[in-house]
Amino acid sequence: MARARPDAGAFAAHLPASVAVGIELYAPAAGTAPNSADYTARVFAPEFGVIEDAATGSANVTLAGLLAALDPAVDMKLVTTISQGVEMGRPSLLIAEADKTDGTVTATRIGGRCVPVMSGTLTLD
Repeated sequence: MARARPDAGAFAAHLPASVAVGIELYAPAAGTAPNSADYTARVFAPEFGVIEDAATGSANVTLAGLLAALDPAVDMKLVTTISQGVEMGRPSLLIAEADKTDGTVTATRIGGRCVPVMSGTLTLD
């Protein structure tokens, strides 16, 4: 995971903005993952001007749904932690959940703590 680098040319050729926003790489965390996470993830979206994102709720809540869908249990509640942003110097820890009933993922949730870095007001006429 630490060696992963986005290739803007490959994104443009094989994953254009009209097809997807970006790509998430994930793997079970090594024994000493930052913040004791279960998974580590990295998200790249160079076609949208985001070389790498430090904490991507939309990608990681989808990951929770995928992990629950792949689990052979028919009924379950998945709760997992995901570390992201470490390689870019902005370590983040997300808590992801998914509910599965009768073999179908019925709900997903994402959360964590954040530090505001900016605020503003937009006025529309």
